[in-house]
Amino acid sequence: MEVSVRSDVACPTGTKDDWDASFKRVNGVPVEVVHATLLSRLSWVSVMVDLVAACSMHKGSYDNSSYIMWETSEVRHPWVSDLNQMQVNIGFNGELVAQPVAEKRGYIVKQHNSTVKISIPYKAEGVYRKSIVSGNLYKFSIFHLYLEQISVDEDQVSEERVFTVYLGDIPKDVELVAVNLNGQDFTVPFTNTSSHNIEKVVVPNHTHGYILKVPFEDPVMQQIIKDATIQHRLDINYTLTVLPENKPFYQLASVMAVTNASLPAFDAVCSESGISFKLDHQPIDPLWEIRIGSELLTTELADKYGYIISNNSQRLLLEVPLFTHGYKYKDFVGTFELFMRNCETEGQISTIKTCQFYATEL
Repeated sequence: MEVSVRSDVACPTGTKDDWDASFKRVNGVPVEVVHATLLSRLSWVSVMVDLVAACSMHKGSYDNSSYIMWETSEVRHPWVSDLNQMQVNIGFNGELVAQPVAEKRGYIVKQHNSTVKISIPYKAEGVYRKSIVSGNLYKFSIFHLYLEQISVDEDQVSEERVFTVYLGDIPKDVELVAVNLNGQDFTVPFTNTSSHNIEKVVVPNHTHGYILKVPFEDPVMQQIIKDATIQHRLDINYTLTVLPENKPFYQLASVMAVTNASLPAFDAVCSESGISFKLDHQPIDPLWEIRIGSELLTTELADKYGYIISNNSQRLLLEVPLFTHGYKYKDFVGTFELFMRNCETEGQISTIKTCQFYATEL
């Protein structure tokens, strides 16, 4: 899925008076923890991003194997699941390097629970060397280490497929009474039968807000198919009233996301009487046509060759009896091939199913 929000926040270490920063030890590693909340607001529609960053204050150490070593620890946001994985990237002088490059340079990154141990050869590429004379000649290796830690929750992010929209900063004497989603009106609260829902949120500053969640698969969603992507769009019109006069006013919002569309694929099963094909429908299906050889699969073609076809809003089922048109036979084995052709690109994919049949059947 290609929906993302990127927020870059920078602050110097040791800024406890200017930021919501704290110093603590996590798994024995001293860290400075910065907590920030970013608010992006357009009129009454707001998007809030809650951030937690932990910067290691570990001074490093040197061992006899010519490695400089540091330790850092992960500090999770309270809302982040313990099932999330920590992804660590490393580099020097403000530039990250790809993992194969880091390994080639001899960088070692080991994770144990929520602690990361980093070992860098003191002669590694990217290390700055400085000589200083103070009675004797001293050589210093200076490391401008650049470390990126990302909490990754691949399962929940990829499977969620939900628009979450926050309408906030609403005064106490204003209530939300209805929502229009892509031209369809819904009263608040929504019915339990709908897949979308809305939740009221009370804020300590005597205002309140509403969190609207609409799944991508909701019937109200607008979908535009282009190439191998699906554009999901949701136009929202909130109806609010001022109490006690019950005077209505409206607030508009629109959100959009682009997802990659998976290619259509048939499931095929052998039976004593032939081969059955099943295709679960997707929004991208209108871009594809099904062919048997060079002929377009239609109900008329199925009647002509004796295929059994059924098609509803969820799936297409095609039963191809043995000995019907399109089979190829060799040594008690029958093979049938379906083609799917993209109407825009004219690209083609095929599904081939081979089944072994008894001699009496052949």
